[in-house]
Amino acid sequence: MYMNPYVFEKLAKQHQIELDQKSRTTWMWIEPINKIGIIQQLTGSWTRKKAVVSEAANEVCCGCCVVTL
Repeated sequence: MYMNPYVFEKLAKQHQIELDQKSRTTWMWIEPINKIGIIQQLTGSWTRKKAVVSEAANEVCCGCCVVTL
């Protein structure tokens, strides 16, 4: 699958931000009581990735095509 370099760069940056956040919140993955927090974190991660890709694609796209995620 081809991905525009600008979109890829934005997604990679978002991934790095999430890795940094995860390293600061490692205890959440160890605590079995925090299952709801973990599920919310994963859902939020997916939502942020979709938003980053959509925003980057809209910045790159000239409007002649439709980008749907």
